[in-house]
Amino acid sequence: MKLKCLFFIIAAGALFIFSSDALAAPCYGTYMPSKRKLTLGLEYNFVTERDLKHNNGRVKNPDQFLSLSYGLFDWLSIDLKAGAGKITYKDSEYGDQKFSTSFSGAYGFRLRLYDNKEKKIKVVGGFQHISVHPRAVDVGAGKYSVVADEWQGSVLGSVGIKQITPYFGFKYGTYDLIRWVNSENRKRYKSEDNFGLVAGMDLAITQNLRLNTEFDFLDGQSASVSLNLDF
Repeated sequence: MKLKCLFFIIAAGALFIFSSDALAAPCYGTYMPSKRKLTLGLEYNFVTERDLKHNNGRVKNPDQFLSLSYGLFDWLSIDLKAGAGKITYKDSEYGDQKFSTSFSGAYGFRLRLYDNKEKKIKVVGGFQHISVHPRAVDVGAGKYSVVADEWQGSVLGSVGIKQITPYFGFKYGTYDLIRWVNSENRKRYKSEDNFGLVAGMDLAITQNLRLNTEFDFLDGQSASVSLNLDF
């Protein structure tokens, strides 16, 4: 019982502290669909700040997705997403630029590393990738295009407390901004920080419907919220 309370306090505290800074590629938590089962969801992610190396500016972007997770086995699920996103690029070589909404997609997988059903303790590892392709803008040198590319691996642990499953863990990855001018002069700017901490929570609304919230900090400020239905 003490372990359950500790997980709850850590996750709830992180949600409270960082919710004022952020509402990226989420880690999904420790809930996974069973073998040959499907989970569909509506998801909103928001990166409020991500610094790029060598003073190449800062990025923020919101994404909206339709998500799909499929259980290949009880211990392995595949995650796919499609939707739309936009990017604000501050302090670029052409000043602050706002790139309007266009296609955004994502894919990944998760592995169940440990599952103690009696104590409701789970450990899940995962890999996720998000790519955002907003519309180009006109600058003095011509058409200025950017793509945000985020890759990450994560390990999360959780303890179930009735309808609530708080989780906490870490992730390692990069948030890259790729840019072109008139489809030429391609450059890739990497994120300044790569190691992040993750805190989140799954709330079981009904037997098949769950609300997920997740916050990421240290490597930047980002958060996600999703509504997920099992089939």
